[in-house]
Amino acid sequence: VSVQVQPHPSAENVWFKDLVGAKLGVWVAHGEGRFTTSQNSVLRYVSPFEGGKDDMYPTNPNGSVDGTAAMLSDDGRVLGMMPHPERCFKGWQTPGKEFSGYTPWILLFENAFHWCNSKKKC
Repeated sequence: VSVQVQPHPSAENVWFKDLVGAKLGVWVAHGEGRFTTSQNSVLRYVSPFEGGKDDMYPTNPNGSVDGTAAMLSDDGRVLGMMPHPERCFKGWQTPGKEFSGYTPWILLFENAFHWCNSKKKC
């Protein structure tokens, strides 16, 4: 599916700080699950053709309200998400794209790593 990273009001957006505005493909593996709030939404399912938020299956596979695919805590440190970027951070894992090396999803993990190292909390 396609998702777009949304701006988040947190001053410390640990996860997505280098990805705001990016439209990316990502794998999903849902059996169930449905977000019912758009509060603190940082990732939204979008139409791969029109680019706008999507509330309909199959491009919004769990029918989440307002296309919500991921949420962040108010402080930007705790992430809850349904898609699986850990399954497509290398170019060969991404369907329909020709990436060499890593995809932009690697930034999600690098951002968390660098934040932990800067805070000495890892």
